[in-house]
Amino acid sequence: AMISNLENGNVCNIKMMEDRLRNDTEALESMKEAHRRYGQERWKLLTDEDREEVNKRGWSASLGEGRGVAGIRKPETIKCLHTHTAHYLSGETTNIVGKRA
Repeated sequence: AMISNLENGNVCNIKMMEDRLRNDTEALESMKEAHRRYGQERWKLLTDEDREEVNKRGWSASLGEGRGVAGIRKPETIKCLHTHTAHYLSGETTNIVGKRA
């Protein structure tokens, strides 16, 4: 509930965080790294058979290493603070959105 309140509030909502990413190159670079690591880790968690099936079905653009936290393709955008917070709490300190939330 606390994160939902942040998303909808006026202290640390999604629009404010996206504005920061668009205007702070260091913050954006940190998020690019967080998204890159997330995509790589997710891909590594799949079995060889799973990766083969993803590629066979043509899903690699959606499930491959190129997708970041919450499936994001554009690192300056945020779907929800919940996924970023979970990513940060899992130990990924480059996720500044999760850290802020």
